[in-house]
Formats: sequence, C-alpha cells, structure tokens
Amino acid sequence: MSRQQHKIITLLLVAIALYLLGRIVEHQFDHEYTHDADSYSIQLTIKDKQNELIQSLAGLNDSSKWNEHNRWITMDSLAKKDQLLYLYEDSTLIAWSTHIVPINKVVAKSASVIQLANGWYLQHRINVGRYELLAISLIKKQYEYQNKFLNNDFADDFTITHNPDISLIQSENTVPIYDINDNYLLSLHYSYHQITSPTSIAAFALYLLCFSLLIAIGIKVLDNFKNRAWSNHFLIGSLVFFVGLWLVFINFAIPKDFSYHPLFSPVVFAFSDWLSSLGSLLMFSLFILIFAYCFYRYYKTPAFLLYKQSRISKYLFIATQFVLLLILFLAADKLLAIIVNNSSQAAVFFNITDLNSIALYKLIIICLLYISVLFIFERIIVAIKSHLSRKEYLIIAGIFIFIALITSLITQNFLLLIHPVVLLVIGFILLTAQRNNSNGITYSSFIWVIFITSFYLVILLYHYNLDKEKDSRELLIENLSFQLTRESDPIAEMYLSDIEEKLKSDEQLIKLLLDNENNEELINSYLEKNYFYGYWKRYNLEIVVCWESAPLYLESEDITTNCYQYFDELITKQGKTLESCDYFYFLDNDNGQITYFGKIPYLQDDPNKETTLYCEINSTPIFSGLGYPELLQNQSEQINNALYKNYSFAKFIDNKLVKQLGPYRYSINNTFPQTESGSKLFFHNENTVHLIYQLNEDTVLVLSRPEIKIIYLLMSFSVYALLFFLLTAIIFFITRTHKNSAVNFSIQEKIQITFVSLMVVILLAIGISSVFYSIHQFKQKNNQMLSQRIKSVLQEMEQKIVNEQELDYSMHDYLQYLLQKFSNVFYSDINLYNTNGRLLATSRPEVYQQGLSGQMMNTHAFYQLTNLQKAEYIHEEYIGTLHFTSAYVPIYNYEGNVLAYLNLPYFVGNNELKSEIYSLIVAVINAYLLFVLFAIGVAVFISRRITRPLFLIQDRLAQIRIDKLNQKINYKGNDEIGNLVKEYNRMVDEISESAEKLAKSEREMAWREMAKQIAHEIKNPLTPMKLSVQYLTKAWENNPEDFDSYLERVSKTLIEQIDQLHTIANEFSNFAKMPQAKRTKVDIIEKLINTTALFEKSEPDMHFSLNTEATKRFVFADPDQLVSIFNNVIKNAVQSIPANREGIIKITATSVESQITIAISDNGKGISNDVMSKIFMPNFTTKSSGMGLGLAIVKNIVVNSGGEIWFKTTEDIGTTFYIQFPAYEED
Repeated sequence: MSRQQHKIITLLLVAIALYLLGRIVEHQFDHEYTHDADSYSIQLTIKDKQNELIQSLAGLNDSSKWNEHNRWITMDSLAKKDQLLYLYEDSTLIAWSTHIVPINKVVAKSASVIQLANGWYLQHRINVGRYELLAISLIKKQYEYQNKFLNNDFADDFTITHNPDISLIQSENTVPIYDINDNYLLSLHYSYHQITSPTSIAAFALYLLCFSLLIAIGIKVLDNFKNRAWSNHFLIGSLVFFVGLWLVFINFAIPKDFSYHPLFSPVVFAFSDWLSSLGSLLMFSLFILIFAYCFYRYYKTPAFLLYKQSRISKYLFIATQFVLLLILFLAADKLLAIIVNNSSQAAVFFNITDLNSIALYKLIIICLLYISVLFIFERIIVAIKSHLSRKEYLIIAGIFIFIALITSLITQNFLLLIHPVVLLVIGFILLTAQRNNSNGITYSSFIWVIFITSFYLVILLYHYNLDKEKDSRELLIENLSFQLTRESDPIAEMYLSDIEEKLKSDEQLIKLLLDNENNEELINSYLEKNYFYGYWKRYNLEIVVCWESAPLYLESEDITTNCYQYFDELITKQGKTLESCDYFYFLDNDNGQITYFGKIPYLQDDPNKETTLYCEINSTPIFSGLGYPELLQNQSEQINNALYKNYSFAKFIDNKLVKQLGPYRYSINNTFPQTESGSKLFFHNENTVHLIYQLNEDTVLVLSRPEIKIIYLLMSFSVYALLFFLLTAIIFFITRTHKNSAVNFSIQEKIQITFVSLMVVILLAIGISSVFYSIHQFKQKNNQMLSQRIKSVLQEMEQKIVNEQELDYSMHDYLQYLLQKFSNVFYSDINLYNTNGRLLATSRPEVYQQGLSGQMMNTHAFYQLTNLQKAEYIHEEYIGTLHFTSAYVPIYNYEGNVLAYLNLPYFVGNNELKSEIYSLIVAVINAYLLFVLFAIGVAVFISRRITRPLFLIQDRLAQIRIDKLNQKINYKGNDEIGNLVKEYNRMVDEISESAEKLAKSEREMAWREMAKQIAHEIKNPLTPMKLSVQYLTKAWENNPEDFDSYLERVSKTLIEQIDQLHTIANEFSNFAKMPQAKRTKVDIIEKLINTTALFEKSEPDMHFSLNTEATKRFVFADPDQLVSIFNNVIKNAVQSIPANREGIIKITATSVESQITIAISDNGKGISNDVMSKIFMPNFTTKSSGMGLGLAIVKNIVVNSGGEIWFKTTEDIGTTFYIQFPAYEED
C-alpha cells in the first residue's frame, strides 16, 4: 500500500469516527442535559444578583444621601449606573433611579421575587432613618404581548441557552430555584420548541468536520489521477461524489433542532425535499463551488482534440464548450429564480433596511453559485484559447448574439438576449486576459468581471422580483377585498375587548346614565376622555341612552319607534358578533366605513333603573392622523402590517374616495381606468405602479407602490459588487498562490492594488465620518425641531392652565382631553407630570396601562429640571429595545411657579432617523462605488504610464543581441525611470563597442582556428595522396607488368582524396556564407510532419513517433532553414544509435505560454560529460567523419530566429534536443 493510499484510508476512518461521534452527541445528550446546565446557571446568577443588591444597599445606608437636597443627586448618579432603586417615605414613593419599571406603589415586603407589569424582579429593602430603600434587579422581562421591541428575555447577565417561563408554583414539570438562604424563590418551566441546543451545535460541528475530510479525500483522489490520459472522466465522478455528499449531508447531518433556526426553516425558504431550506441550498452552493474548483484545477483539453488534425473537431469542441457554459448560466439563473420565488423575502435589495441575516445568507448563496460558474468559465477559456483567435471569437459572438436577438424579438423576452451577451462579454475579457498575461486573469480584468456579473445579477433579480411582486400584490389586494367586505380594524377590536368590561363596571358612568337629565352630550364627552381617545381619534362616537319603554325619534324617516326594538333589529340585520367581545358588534352597512356598534346593559336586575347604552363608532372618512406606534402592536399585527409596507391603498365607492392609507395622495374622485367587475389592471402613473381591482360595479380598490428608482438598483448593485469582490478576491488570490510560495504580482498589478486599496481606505474613512457627522447633524436638527414643537405645545398648554395655582388628579380628565387634542394637532405624543414627577395625564395612556413604562418622570430629566433648574432638557430614552428622543420643559403659572412638567416622547423620530441614515448610507455607498470605479480606471491608467517604460526596457533587454545593432530608448523624463533608461542606453553603447571588439577578436581567433582546422583537414588527404604518388613512382621504376592496375588504384585513391578536399572546401564555404534568412509566417508542425515522414521512408529500420498537441502552430522563421534544422538534428539522432540497438526516435511539439517547443529524443549512446560544453562549437564532432559544423549552423539559425536550443543527455540511454521558438502573433 502506497503512502498516499494509507493517508486516504486514515482520513476516511477519521471521518467515519467523527460522524458516529456526532450521532452519539446528538441523540444521547438530550434537552434535559442543557436544561440542567441552564438551571444551574440561573441559580448561580440569581444568588450573585441577590448579593449585589445587598452590597449596593449597604453602601447607601447613609441618611444624609437621602435628605431633600441630596436625594435626586444620588438617584441621578445611580441612574447612570443602571441601578434600580426606589426611596419611600411613609409608604409614599418620593424618589427613583429609573422610570421604566412600573412600580408605582409599595410592593410586598416579604417576597424576595416580585412580578410587575413588565417582568420578574428580585427585591431587597432596608430602612435608613425615616426612609425605606428598595432595590430591585431584573430577572426576566415579561410583557402582555411581544414584538420586535418587546421580548420576554432574561436579563443580559444570565448566560443561558433556553428561555424558560417563570412561575411561583412548584410542580413535577418545573425546576425550583432557591435564594441565598436556600429558601424557595421561583420555578422554571421549560418548553421543547424553538430551541437550538448546544449539543445539536456540537453534533453539527462534528458533521461538518466529517464531510470536510470526505471532501479532502475526493480532492486527493483527483490529484492522484490528474496526469492520466482519462483524468477528465474522474471529474464527472467527482461531480456525482460531491452531489451525493450533499444529499447525505442534508438528510443525515442536520440536527432536527436546526429546523427552528431561520437558516434551516422552511418558513424562510422551501422549494422541494432536497432544497427544503436556505441551509440546504447554502450547502449545495458550497459543494458546487468545491467541484468548480476541482474542475478549474484538474480539467484538461480532451485528447481527441490534440491528436486529430481536423478543423471540424476544433469548432465542434469550441461549440460544445460554449453550449456547456450557456447551460451553466441558465442553471444558475434557474436557481436564482427558485430563491426569489420560494422565499419570504426579496433577494434584491432596494433598501439597506432589507439587509439582515437571512438576506446575507441569500447573498452568499447567490455569489457562491456564480463564482462557481466563473471558475468553470475561466478553465474552459484556458482550454480553448490556443484554438481560437480573437477574430474567430468575435465571429462566434456575433452569430450567438444575432440568434439571441431574433429569439428575444420573437418571444418579447429580453432576458434571452442578455444571457448570451453577458456570457460572451465575460468570455472576451477572460480570453483577452489569458492571451495577454501568462499568469491568467489580471487585476483589472478581475474587477471588470465582478462588475459585469453584479450588473447581470441585479437585472435578473429585478426582473424576477418584479414578477413575484406583481403576483404577491394581486394576492394582497384580494386579501384586502376579503377584509374590507366587513371593513374590520383588528386594533380597534382589540381595544373594544379591553374596555367593554370597564364600561360595564364604571361607577361614574352609571351615575351619569341614571341622572334624570340624562345629558347624552356629557356622557359622550366622558366616554371620549376616559375610553375613546388616542387611537380612537380616527373614529366618530355617537351614543344613545335607552330604557325599556324609551321612544326613539328617527329624523331621516320622521317617525318615532321603540328604542330597544329599533336597535335590536339593527343588530339582527347588520350586526356580526366579534369573537373577543360580548357587547360590541360589527355593522355591515356597506357605507365604505368601519362601523362598530355597542349594546351595554346596566342594572338588569332592577326593572325601574334598567338602562342600556348604545354606542355607534364610525371610522372617519379618509382619516390621516397620528400613526399608531409599532411599540404597541403585537407580533402578528407587525407581521400583517409588514405585508403592506411601502404600499398605499385606496377604496372608492361610486367613484368617491372613502378610505386611503399610505404616503400616496389619491384624488377625491376616481380617475383610474375602469375595468370589468372582478378584473385587475396594472396602471403606471406619476412614477407609481397602481393595481386596480374592480371589486364590483360600485367598489374599486387600488393598491399602489412607487416604481423602483435607479438609486435603489445602484444600492443592490453595490451590495453584490462588494460581496463579490470580497469572496472572489479571497479565491482569486488562493488560486494564484503557488504551492509553498507567496502570491506573485507584477509591478503594474502592485501599483493598481496599492492605489485602489489606498483609495478604498480613504473613501471608507471619509464615508464613515460622513455618516457619523450626518447622524450628529440629523440628531441636532431633530432636537431643534422637537424643541420648537414642545415650545408650541407649551404655549398652548399655558394658555389653558396659566391661571391654576396647582394641578392635581382632580383635573385628570380635563388635562387628558387637552393632551389628546394637542397630540393630534402637533402630531406627537404628550405626557404631563406633576411637580413631584408623577404622571398627571397622557395622550398615549396605553403605554402605561400595558406596563411598558412606570408613571414616574425620567430621573435624569427630573434632576435637570428641578435641581439644576434647566429650562429645557432633551435626551435619549428607551422602552424595550426602542430608542427615542424625549423632550421636557416646565410649565409655569401666572405667578411664575412651576405647575407641571411637559414631556414629548418622539417615537416617530427614531424611524425618521433610521430612514435618514439608511438613505445616507445608500448614497454614500453608491457614490463611493463610482469613486472606486474611477479610482480603478485611474490606477490602471497611471500604472500603465509608470510601467510602460519598464516594459519597454524589459522588451529591449530581451531583444539585445551581441551580433546586431540594438535600439536605444527615447525617454524624456528626468526621474528614476529616466536614470534607468540612461543606464540602459549607456549599456547599449558599451555592448556595441564590446561586440565590435569581441567580433574582431572572435574573427581573428576563428581564422586562426579555421586555419589550423583547414591545415589539419588538408593534411589528412594529402598524406595518402603523397604515399600513392610515391607508390606509383616506385612501381613505374620497377616496370611491372600490371602497371595499369597500379595506375588505376592510385588514380582512384587520388580522386577520393581530391573529393574529400572538395567537400572540406564546400563545408567551409557554406559556413562562411550563411545566407540571409527569408523569415515569414510558417506552420512549424507541417514542416516537422514532412521531415519526419521523409526519415520514416529513408530509415525503415528506425521507429519514429510524432506527438503534437495541435494541428497547426505558427512561427516567424525561414521555412527552408526550419527543414535544415530538423534534418540535421534528426539525422544526428539516427546516427547516434548503435548498430546493435533498435532505434526509437520520439518527436513531440508542445505550446506553453506563447512558446512552441520541439523535443527530439533518441535512445542512442548519449553524450559524455567532457564533450557536452563543445557540442555547438563549429569545429567539434563526435563522429568519425564530418566537420562538426551541423549543430553550429543549427544553433545559429535558431538564435537568429529568436529561439533557443539546448539538450539533455544520459550516457548509453539517449539524448533529447529541445528547440524552442516564440509563437507567431497576428497583431
């Protein structure tokens, strides 16, 4: 077993162990385990809080701190520390450190834990002289209802996982908690829903580690087979493997508890069993990204394309790749449509308020999907770049776009055009980057791809979301039509449910009803002041008081009838029972208004005093007044209202406006196009899209929404571009990082990255500063506006109460009436506190009735206005998690004495501030994104300007030849680059001078060597010639009979030696001539194939193999000289093979980074080390014959053509000669 296999098996075993451990953790450690841990933590925290209460009161056991002069100074300092302290004198609350807790009277002294209107608290008290100090500490908030501002959570100092309920009753299903004296304190009750336990999180972490190891195993297997000829087949297997892992993961590695988390909740997103949540979709995108990375890393150009010499196969391959890319784009687009159509929230962000955790998940999923596509895209571009010129690419692009244009015009679907256009534009950028840069995609190309992809995404998402919004709006208007069939008001019905029992038992109201005068106007005023205020200002109240025999005059019909009989018939015919009410009904009178009718009987046991109060409550037509704060809406109401966020609504009856809601101002008369009953019509007008629903002949509903502005599309583009940049930058740098080395950037890229990064940092700093400065300015403006508003209210109030000596609770009704009146005038809530800081009246009593706040004045404000005598105090307050601005001023009477303190809590200002901040952030991001785009353009321009001389120097240095005239660089700048250019030009002059000297020296040496060689070569044939002549002379002297045969042999020898001298003379003559090369564009593969074919015929005993990765490769050289090069090298290879060995000549042609390399290998005897350095010398040879000029001539030709030649050899194994030429470039 190999080491690699051993590692894979080890990883597999560890992965299995991790998965089994995760299953054990998930199923063996149930909720009881975490409940025990939480209960223990709560127990310890409560004891700590009790000790803190005791210690804090011990430090305040000094009566001098609580005298009339110091008590508010002490309370103000305690309020800054968030300590909850109350000071009583004779059981009367006289000072407090917080107004949030509704603790308006002395609570039970014996209990250590108390339940107040807004939560559970620990308490501890001590006596300090005649005072009593009460300190409390929050255990858990507990409101009557919950919303985004009000949550029933434990205090921040409790570190627990679950959120148990608290009660004072012990049972089998509760966990008891004890105080510091081990006395029973309270009970905890745990529920088993909406919990993601720590054990589930731990199990999930183990599953993630397990699947990470399995992914690593898959990548290692691919890495092992990357050099195989059929390695691409493993990519198909890896896709199946990763998809299989994903299916196993979503079915067996997601704990059940996670279904309560928004990421894994089908409420947020659900499409199918496989894509049942955003979590499963996120895992899918991660696995696809991993496969895309493997494809990018291991995909190879198919072998059939490398060896076949067919143009058809090339274009078929390229077409297949483009179709594959188009399918990938369409698949990603389909997933995008699935995300939009099956989500409860949009995936295109027209407002920064849309951004939340769920939105971030969707952003990441979408970006990962398209990054995966880009990974595959770039790898395919790498595969086809050597087979496709720019001209061919543009032709193919034109054909694709033409077909797409015709198709989109026929189908009227512009998306059919944008898909191939974006695909081809990105492809052109990647192809250009790959051709111009040896390291692949450049920094500027990377930025452009991000922007184009982000732009493409925004267009798609805008289109998909518009389609979804239209469908949703049609459903919304249908729901509205159902609701308006009975014109219901859920908030009003909630209040009717709350007040009907109070109306039934109100003693003061009963006295007014039994009054002999029976003043209905007085009763109506009493009801408006005590019950129908605040929210009810959008309704008109009419009452009738009846008894059994009371007559009722109907003015419209001019008749008198029995009161009971008339109203009972009205309820029978038109009334509909309200689920939450016993005495109120909804009247279905079809008048375009919401009408509720109340029948409240009194003293039914006494026939002489029996009385019934009838109340008719009609909504005000086209009401527009003080909005109902979100603080007082429960979660379901907020969710329902959120459906209609950004919409305006109108209802027309008989073409007259009877109701409208939202910011859009409708005309009094219906000016919208008429449609058939039951039909719907979208209508564009005044930058607003209206949905008109003709409910029936008389009733028209209109649901309107503003058109999406360009700035909001830019906002969405900014969000995607920034996230794309962050994610792709990380992956881009990783893929460019070589193993065990740092990321390599060119100087140009370094300048661009540095410049853009510096600009981004500067703009980010300016942007953050701008946002904070604008927030500060807005708060100041908001405070000034609030100051002016409270002064206006103050003037109105002083006119009404300036003559009063003091204000007390006997004036409550009148004061409440004034505050509600001014509240509607000044569009603000108003509170009034007496001189002791206790609430006298309020325009929003619900806040105090629901226990959201205590009826005491804010401690800081009271201290500032009383002790420090401030004329006005404005600061931030909070209820739950809702923060708002609140203003306080004192009210004086005509004698200059303080009557009360006026307070304006500006709830709406918080939303206005958020809206202002969000709008500012959108503007800043969009503006700065344009700045970044500009900075990138400037960076590219500057970097090219700076590096252009460097590239020129690099190019000239690469072209420097000692055997020709080298060009100088003309650069006028007097800077560092100018100095470098001067040095280069000086070096060129020195090289030219040195070249002349060297050439002269080499010529002299060459002629000396040549003379020696010529002398040596001439001597070789002269010796046999001399011997032959001497032999012939001697034979002539001996006068042999066969002299003719002697003469013939000597003549033959002399002729052979003379031919040898002639050959030597020709070789030296050719070497001296080296005719001028006629260079042109030549197909080097064709020449290589022809030369090999000739040798295959002339050397039948040799085995030749030719392997080229492409059918054509062009270089700039002399065609005849190329043939001479190949002839010479191949001939040497043939001659190097011993006679007793089967000759194998392997010839390969490869193309790497714009260089074409020819390798010619033989299995001959090789070259010894001592002669390797002399192999290209003109007069050196290892053969028994020849002048040794062949390889010298070959090298001369190759070098003069801009190429290189070198060799690798092993003695008795063989030699490989490498000949490299630069590839021919069209431009």
